[in-house]
Amino acid sequence: MAMAESPDVILLDLSMPEMDGFEVCSVIKKDDQLKRIPVIVLTALRTDSLSRVKILSLGAEAFLSKPIDRTELVAQVSSMARMKQSEDVVRTEKALLETVVAERTRELSAELAKREKTEHELKALIRELDESREAAFNLTEDLIAENKDRRLAEENVLKLNEDLEKRVLERTAQLDEANKELESFSYSVSHDLQAPLRHINGFADMLASDYKEQLPEEAQHFLDTIMRNAKMMSLLIDGLLDFSRNSRKELEATAFDMGKVVEAARLQIVEMSKKNNISWNVSELLTVNADYNLIMMVWMNLISNAVKYSGERSLAIIDIGCFEIESAVIFYIRDNGIGFDMKYAQNLFGVFQRLHSSKGYEGTGIGLANVRKIIIRHGGKIWAKSEPDKGACFYFSLPKANSLS
Repeated sequence: MAMAESPDVILLDLSMPEMDGFEVCSVIKKDDQLKRIPVIVLTALRTDSLSRVKILSLGAEAFLSKPIDRTELVAQVSSMARMKQSEDVVRTEKALLETVVAERTRELSAELAKREKTEHELKALIRELDESREAAFNLTEDLIAENKDRRLAEENVLKLNEDLEKRVLERTAQLDEANKELESFSYSVSHDLQAPLRHINGFADMLASDYKEQLPEEAQHFLDTIMRNAKMMSLLIDGLLDFSRNSRKELEATAFDMGKVVEAARLQIVEMSKKNNISWNVSELLTVNADYNLIMMVWMNLISNAVKYSGERSLAIIDIGCFEIESAVIFYIRDNGIGFDMKYAQNLFGVFQRLHSSKGYEGTGIGLANVRKIIIRHGGKIWAKSEPDKGACFYFSLPKANSLS
């Protein structure tokens, strides 16, 4: 029935003839067609925590013991049904967009190939005309005819080039639109995921507030794990939303003192981290013309990372400064923290990419991806240098057109 009807949620008892709930759940979660359907286990049997852990480890999303509280059951079913339906919509929309992008890419590739072939044929034609002109150099009438043919050929070349350039611009515009649709889709998905997550956080908070003291120690540990992971997922979603907003937000350039931005960001980070074992060395910084809020986000991320990864030092040392090169101004922030291996440096600025364990250092893996996008949108670059246990130094450049004397 599940394969034929593809339900949104499956309610499963543990005690059943022929196959018990453990076996049925195992079969469902191993089947590619069924494994995405949420399973809620209901049982009237007396079950210990090992049975709960076992059924959850098999893939069940929830475990409820009878007698069942109707409100809780309805809330669980509604939340998981919405989650399943949202995932189905996401997969369908993603597959559709990927098909559109692939089709448009193929069309553009075909147009480019056609253009290359045409240009090759035109070059061959021009070479042939040049050879004919040399052979008929002493024949006036032939020379006039050849020049006329050549002018026509050049006109045809110009017309063909104009036509091809127009087509390339059209295809490029279509690809840009497809990319915008994908960014909008990512934003929409991240936004829609917040609703079921709020339900999870809400019910977990109520359980912790009203019943935590009545739960055994192991159950309290499970509840703490649920709440901690829900909080992490909320941070990830917020990070994705920020990442998407930064892609679409128009730049609002104003002139401001970069030193004041750094000081404001530094004071916020120090207040949040409450660390007082830091030696700050901030040099005089140039005035720039850029988007104040986005540049503030850059410094908040870079300073926060420097504080976080040098926190284990008895005295953390953080240097901030800038210098000029021919075409740009380079800003930098250096710390004496744990550093990283440069062979993994290419992963620093990717979404969800982390070089250190989340257990020792909190974070979502989106901050530096946001920083890179902001700097690129300002026409600059960002890079880093480091050695394990010898600190790290992050650099970013802004074109001199963005800096003021």
